[in-house]
Amino acid sequence: MINASDYPTLQAALDASLNVMIPAGVYVDQPLTFRTGHRVTGEGRGTVLKASSSLPTREAFLNCIDADNVELSNIAIDIDPACVDLFGLLVRNSTGSFFEKIVFTNSGQTFGALSQNCTDCYFDYIEVPSAKVRCIQHVEGTRIKTRYHKLSHPGIDHCVAIIGGIDNDVQFGRVSNAPNFGVSYYKTDGGDCSGNKAMDTTLEAYQITDCINVRIHDNCARWNVGVSDDFGISIHGETFYPPNIAPTRLFASTNQIYNNSIFGCGKSGVAIAGNAMDNRVYNNFISNPCQLGEAFASGILMYGQYCTGNLIDSNVISTYVPAAVSKMQYGVAEGSDAGYFSSNNRVGCNKITGAKISNLALQPSTVAYLNS
Repeated sequence: MINASDYPTLQAALDASLNVMIPAGVYVDQPLTFRTGHRVTGEGRGTVLKASSSLPTREAFLNCIDADNVELSNIAIDIDPACVDLFGLLVRNSTGSFFEKIVFTNSGQTFGALSQNCTDCYFDYIEVPSAKVRCIQHVEGTRIKTRYHKLSHPGIDHCVAIIGGIDNDVQFGRVSNAPNFGVSYYKTDGGDCSGNKAMDTTLEAYQITDCINVRIHDNCARWNVGVSDDFGISIHGETFYPPNIAPTRLFASTNQIYNNSIFGCGKSGVAIAGNAMDNRVYNNFISNPCQLGEAFASGILMYGQYCTGNLIDSNVISTYVPAAVSKMQYGVAEGSDAGYFSSNNRVGCNKITGAKISNLALQPSTVAYLNS
């Protein structure tokens, strides 16, 4: 392993060897490029790679493109807010690469880490305290794992966005203060979102749109009073079809939301909406939802014409705090979207306390049993 300080630039050290150690210090540099087999490690937060403010627009500071089995760990990245549209770490067309203990120390990055068309790559212990757009985004990845992350204050969007791809996991991390979603899955097949903690996202803590077989489980979501403008967790299927014509595909189906704790969201604790069929919501603990008091305010809400075949089972829904600001009208309800109500769902074995009007508000076609 060579010592990067023995070379005139970091890129010169990367070009000279596949095994590079970057000692503690501040390195002001132009964009760096990794190649297949690179093993690059720093000395933790003391190894600071600082982006030059003269970097071109729409570039990335660290580039892993068409390179496999790259390992990068134990570094800090400092991107000044004066930089324009600069990605921190860009990983494209990479297989088997591993990125660990990478800490962003400033707020200049448009995205902290962005991956595209990657397979079996790991992003562990990534810290992004602020970003101009999103903290982490994975596009069309296969079996990408994002774990033990600490992400906050994306400028206009999500802390973590999974777009397309297959079986991408987001696990054991923390997300907070997102103006949109904490963790978002969009048009993807499979994936495990578990063991995370979300705090004070403006919209949902965890959200699924147009996905199949995504599992959101064993997570915590919590809001201070007045922060949340939407649901706690939601499954949404888009409804771009003419009125009264059934969709030709299931946009959101066979997803599961279970074993989550949800405290103090603005609207319903869990929502299933639009073209969403055969999803399951079970064993969740929902406390003090519906602080905004919108129509059909409920612990769990289903709505939309093609919201059918879903199972709501064994959830605990409560406004148990004596001075709760919750305006929950129903425990479980079916509402309307563009005049169409959800229907033909199953609601069973839920424990509901504190609903101001009634525990259930369901359509005649929906089967309800053993709720209390």
